[in-house]
Amino acid sequence: MENNINEIKIIIGHKRPEFQIWPGYKFATLNPISNLDFEIEDNKQLKESLPDGLIGEYYFLFLLRRKLEKFENLQTVTICQYRRFVTSKPIGIRSENQPYANIITPEDASNLLISNLIEPKKMDG
Repeated sequence: MENNINEIKIIIGHKRPEFQIWPGYKFATLNPISNLDFEIEDNKQLKESLPDGLIGEYYFLFLLRRKLEKFENLQTVTICQYRRFVTSKPIGIRSENQPYANIITPEDASNLLISNLIEPKKMDG
């Protein structure tokens, strides 16, 4: 594993996105099938000690954290959910059942310009 990189961009979810994954992003998974996947290592002991009813999807996030801790020079982690993400500017059309959210099609999400709206804000100093 390359542990000297300083930035990782990850898409998480129980299934792969229905849009083309943006350049520089990887899909986090326990079962990689592509070089665009970010492999998470399963931990049977942790899984058995915490019942699914109590931990659910947090198990995966714990595994992701453990994997990220192995990177010595990591400075930036960008995480998007496979069908929800936050952008720096409004995009899409207003959702009818969630007025605080907008929706876009998988085709629109495949647009490389969308990934530019997800970039972390650079802090001064």
